Amino acid sequence: MTTNTNQIRLVIHVEGGIVQAIYSNSSAPIIQIAIQDFDIEGADGDEIAMLNDGTEFIGHIEAIIHNDSCVADVFAAFDEEYPVNDKQQENYVARDGQFCPNCGANNVQANVGIEADGLSAWGLVGCSDCESTWMDQYRLVGFDNLEATPLKAISPVAEVFAHKLS
Repeated sequence: MTTNTNQIRLVIHVEGGIVQAIYSNSSAPIIQIAIQDFDIEGADGDEIAMLNDGTEFIGHIEAIIHNDSCVADVFAAFDEEYPVNDKQQENYVARDGQFCPNCGANNVQANVGIEADGLSAWGLVGCSDCESTWMDQYRLVGFDNLEATPLKAISPVAEVFAHKLS
């Protein structure tokens, strides 16, 4: 397995069937996680939530606690390789990549093009002071400015197939 320091790993700490804490190895802004448990037997009414389709569940929102060593320890117990973020990487991300990770200068130039393959994307960056180069790594976080076009109504496949048979 290839490790990637951008992989977010979570540990969900459960005691007695109750989530006690959720730990993350990432300083990425994962603010909350919703817990959903379909075993509602014995639950108080104020603990039960309902989906749009009427399905009931016990649920609550948990905050994420950044604890890299806790996550590393738990994954190591499963003999899983664990990518370790070094301080240089953390500082670079925290400062939005606006400095050279080699010399610390803020005279960095990003190449205009970003390359992508599947869920990974990267772009070449360089420092004008020390002439170091590196690849910034990107992760999809959403989209904005959608300019939607009108959608065309398409007959369901069963209707089209039945019409062709008649």
